[in-house]
Amino acid sequence: CLSTLMFIDPHKAQLWDVAVEQIPYSWPLPTLTAIVSSDGVSIQLLGLDLPKHLKPTLDSLEAPKSLWGKLAWTFLTKVITKKAPTRILKLVPILEVVNDFVLKSARSKTYKELVKTFDKHGVWYTIVRSPSQALAYEQAIQTNS
Repeated sequence: CLSTLMFIDPHKAQLWDVAVEQIPYSWPLPTLTAIVSSDGVSIQLLGLDLPKHLKPTLDSLEAPKSLWGKLAWTFLTKVITKKAPTRILKLVPILEVVNDFVLKSARSKTYKELVKTFDKHGVWYTIVRSPSQALAYEQAIQTNS
């Protein structure tokens, strides 16, 4: 399992190392974040288009009805009253709630369980390989990468 990933900061156009646990707070999109399964496999969600990918992601992780209530409460108490220069920054409190749910849900499922449910719901994802895993990967060997 990787403890840090190289991360592209879209606001500064720079690469920097970030702890996996900090990604939801550095990059708030819960459909485009790194998660770790209960058996330690790192997975990158690839859903950049939040409106398109949010429902399948939440459905795949079996979002409880209580999450929707928490989101409504967060919207009423933290989003409506917040001033921010962009819509996405204004929505960060809601996205943090969703990120917490996504991370905790992923940690409660094995890699095989996540793959099965992601495939069933059409969630875009890829496995994050360590350098040694990447070098041993069949495609890397075939292409002499």
